[in-house]
Amino acid sequence: MIRKYSKIAIIYGGTGKKLAHGLGEQISKMHKDNQFPMQPMLLEKSILNSDSIMSHVIGMVHESSLCVIIFTFDDADQTRVRQNVLIETGIAWSLKGKEKCIFLSNLLNLPDDFPSNIKTEININYFDADDFSERAVQVSNEIIDILKLEDTRKQLVDENYYYDGKILDDIPEEILEKKSDVQLHEILNEWDRNIKSFDYLPERAMYLLERIAFIPIFSNDECLDKFLSDMREQIKQSPDDLVVASADRYMEECRSITVYFEQLIEYTQIKTESEARKVLASPSEYPDEAKALSRRYARIASSLEELIEEYDMASKPYNWLVRVVAYDYSALARMKVYELRKGTDVGKESLEIAISNFEMAAKIAKKYDLASNHIWLGFIDYNLSRAYRYHYELTGYEKDLDRFEETLADSIDIRKGWYKRNAYPGVFGIAMSYEYFIASKLDYEMRNDIDEYTHDSPSQNLANIERLMSELNGYCRDTELGKLYEARDSIDALMNRIRSEHSL
Repeated sequence: MIRKYSKIAIIYGGTGKKLAHGLGEQISKMHKDNQFPMQPMLLEKSILNSDSIMSHVIGMVHESSLCVIIFTFDDADQTRVRQNVLIETGIAWSLKGKEKCIFLSNLLNLPDDFPSNIKTEININYFDADDFSERAVQVSNEIIDILKLEDTRKQLVDENYYYDGKILDDIPEEILEKKSDVQLHEILNEWDRNIKSFDYLPERAMYLLERIAFIPIFSNDECLDKFLSDMREQIKQSPDDLVVASADRYMEECRSITVYFEQLIEYTQIKTESEARKVLASPSEYPDEAKALSRRYARIASSLEELIEEYDMASKPYNWLVRVVAYDYSALARMKVYELRKGTDVGKESLEIAISNFEMAAKIAKKYDLASNHIWLGFIDYNLSRAYRYHYELTGYEKDLDRFEETLADSIDIRKGWYKRNAYPGVFGIAMSYEYFIASKLDYEMRNDIDEYTHDSPSQNLANIERLMSELNGYCRDTELGKLYEARDSIDALMNRIRSEHSL
């Protein structure tokens, strides 16, 4: 997964200033030329002359992923290291551990009065101050090895891209401790800031792509709308992208990913439009608006399907997550067309394409999405089950009902694991439970509506739903999250319908 840039704290004193800045320039060069996700951190001159220098040093080290400490022996006739550097060494060692510290010295052998508790514990890299450039390159490569950094240009074509679903790891703890929608809004704001901090389009794109499956968790409000609008501006080529070496293949991928995200964001933004939600809820009441909305969804699907064809025909592989999301969102858009155009040939054709694309997305996710508690498969299987249900309503084929039951059961099992294992903290984790409750509600709805689906009696089915509602009520007591109350209202309506239909 892509993370925020690794910050490299460079600690120095005295004549080490020029060397520290030279190393910082080399780190920046390797970031610019090869897109290694790292940035140097050096204390500004104004801070070095301030009374609060130690608090700034502590903050810099705490924020860093690794520290480079430059010992230059400037004092006592060039036999003693600057004492402030020793203090800062202790801070770095304490906060990061010596495994995340690299020590450089302009003396081949440390003097006898060098602190023994440091001297005997560390490996010192000697450097010649008059020829530091080669050592700066070596240190930069050592940083890359220690932190296991990878060239981010390769992400778009990395078929074995690692994704573990830990999309809150870079959210500050104080945000995760907040309550209700405030936490969710601040998570979006933090994601927005993080995306804007990346220099290159593939980095911004992959960071958003890793999180886009979770967007339905957030309320359809101004905060989400602003986030999506900001993303339209961020998922574009920047001046830094335009100067990348060997640009032909890279620029082609950038153009492709820009078009790709325009469709993903367009699909997501439509869901936030109150007019679109009204038409989707009752398309027969708004036939003209339903046709217009279905054309918007069809354009999204067609554009994504053109990109899918490019990915499938490419001589080089593409990132599996790029492909799985393209299949998934094209299928989602096709299913919206079906829901808006039921009873028409256009609707039936769209449903067939949706099923095919969902099935391909599920196939890719089963092969590659192994480290994330099957986040993508949990979403895809649920929507695929809904597509099978629609197909069963059209055809009456028992095979479609079997497929529905199998994929929905898989989705429920995956989604139950999301919140039983507490994979996500705070309100976000509670919001994830919505996905389990809404999928379970669909299962019980089918048990009531289709005799062939279950042997449970209406009273047995109702008892199961009541247990589900009791579990959901436990969550609702601990949160003001509106989405869970939507689920509760939906399940409550189903229970009332079953009681009325069966006189229970």
